[in-house]
Amino acid sequence: MFVVSLDEIDTLLDALERLQGTGPEFDGFLANHGPMAAEALTRIGGAAVVPRWVDHYLPRLAAAPEVIRGIGDDDWPEHLGQERLFGDWTRTSAGRRPRPTDARRCDAGGCGCCPGWRPVRLTA
Repeated sequence: MFVVSLDEIDTLLDALERLQGTGPEFDGFLANHGPMAAEALTRIGGAAVVPRWVDHYLPRLAAAPEVIRGIGDDDWPEHLGQERLFGDWTRTSAGRRPRPTDARRCDAGGCGCCPGWRPVRLTA
């Protein structure tokens, strides 16, 4: 188990705030792992290097894609896989995240937070 101090949490939150609003990819196809890298560095005791790492990484990132048209409850299936609507999908899914009080229901399936989602039972 990793123990993280309040100062380290503040460092992580600052990094996440600085990375907020960046896009999911950079250099055309590389994934933006900035938030995960900042958390990983913090959890392994490297919080002191996080601000400098973000200083170096942030200029490589583009802004998050903008919303083009919006995706509604009735038309979402026809827009699956449309990369140009990434900003729309981000906004749509952000509005559907389960609230803490709904998390137990969501884990059980059928809470309505994700249209078209059906629970699946996995076996080994």
